[in-house]
Amino acid sequence: MPNLSIEKYTGAWTVWHASHLLRRTLFGPNRQEILNATANGLDVTVENLLNTIPPVPDDPVNYFYADDPNVPIGSSWINAEFTPGKEGPRRTSYNAWEIGNMINESGSLRTKMTLFWLNHFVTENRVVNDARAFFKYLNIFRYKGLGNFRELVNEVTVSGAMLIYLNGNQNKAGAPNENYARELMELFTIGKGPQIGDGNYTNYTEDDIREAAKVLTGYTTVRKPYDDVIYRSNRHDKSTKTFSAAFNNQTIENNEENEYKDLVNMILAQRETARFITRKIYRWFLFYEITPEIEQNVIGPLADILYDNDYELKPVLKTFFSSKHFHDTYFHGCQIKSPVDFNIGLIRQLELIFPPKEDYFDLYTLWQKVFQKVSLQQQDIANPPDVSGWKAYYQEPQYYRMWVNAVTLPQRQEFVRVVLEERISPRGVPIGFDPFKIIDNLSNPDDPNALINELCELFYPLPLSQAQLDDLKEALIPGLPDFEWTVEYGDYKANPGDPDIKKGVKNKLIKLFK
Repeated sequence: MPNLSIEKYTGAWTVWHASHLLRRTLFGPNRQEILNATANGLDVTVENLLNTIPPVPDDPVNYFYADDPNVPIGSSWINAEFTPGKEGPRRTSYNAWEIGNMINESGSLRTKMTLFWLNHFVTENRVVNDARAFFKYLNIFRYKGLGNFRELVNEVTVSGAMLIYLNGNQNKAGAPNENYARELMELFTIGKGPQIGDGNYTNYTEDDIREAAKVLTGYTTVRKPYDDVIYRSNRHDKSTKTFSAAFNNQTIENNEENEYKDLVNMILAQRETARFITRKIYRWFLFYEITPEIEQNVIGPLADILYDNDYELKPVLKTFFSSKHFHDTYFHGCQIKSPVDFNIGLIRQLELIFPPKEDYFDLYTLWQKVFQKVSLQQQDIANPPDVSGWKAYYQEPQYYRMWVNAVTLPQRQEFVRVVLEERISPRGVPIGFDPFKIIDNLSNPDDPNALINELCELFYPLPLSQAQLDDLKEALIPGLPDFEWTVEYGDYKANPGDPDIKKGVKNKLIKLFK
């Protein structure tokens, strides 16, 4: 059983501990990031993860569609008029752009936390069918995803994307639509708890859903620039709403456009809401299994930190990422990577070279190809399978095992092959893989044993056995003594401009990386 304490970890800080933390909080740490974290220690690394603010990315652009009357090629569509029939290309642009953000943002928890919230407050790009609304929705999490959970719930509730996705824009006095009210309680905040009757649970009842839907009436969407969401008082139910004993029979009086905030405050006043969110964070960043002991000794105390800090996220994340529990070696390597973690991580760890942003067609086309590869592995980042999110984070008993199956495993293998062989390319412009960019910066690359050991620290979460290390060396120099690699690599270093020598060494390295 792992250490059950959320007290600060004070044990040995090795490269394996540093890489464990970065693997869980970044999409594939590169070698320099791992070295920096190892040198900086736990405290500085956690502070950097929580407080590093990456540069604001350039706005997404129309990179290929000449028939959009409001967005010339090379221009951004984020403030353009909604144009029926033109949203598909804009959504394609968004998908590629978000892949680019995942690849380019370095050293910050922000990007992985953004995807966490997109899996928590689920919307689907193809259902919303408004790239501008989806872009604004993502930016709620990009810029506030490490802030206050209460503020996130409030912004999501009246966002254009969510109003469209769960029919809040159709919710009005006299004809309330319960879709968002139900998911707000079941999936976004407090969770069900044990069932106590037909449609009733310990944390809320069917009557609570109906009353909450009345609270949420009045907001709707319009399809024009700059004014996607409006509140209409004549659509708002102005009655007094009365909730069940689960909420201490609380009432909510008419408060017009701010009444939804009263509902959110009522739900977040329940400590079970903090526990529900803490469990989601735990499964996303550490492991799916929450035993009764972990519930009592880890989830409960972390949830108390979240609740007692008025749902500020950084205090609970800092405690969690610094804890004895998180850093117990029991959890090193216990997750099966999601497709995003696998593919984006591979790109970042291999330090692949993409075209400059000025070549937006080639750049976006490559990003879009990566998006397609991730989607084929069953994680479309803009379209979770349903409002519950990806099943790997909640579906018993498989959890993360769901990422690997007869369809997705060959796709993972194929992505490795095409990346290392530089076969993903638009118009002949490949994603550039240069093994020497990594190898030449190792401490002792002319020693095959040192080379393999350092690469293992980059690509694996745990040290390998000697038999495994021997297998890797066999891939690099099959049947040959160590000095053969030393000589061959030395020849390359002495003659870096000789294409034949460089090609021979590169081919061996590609076999090793595969």
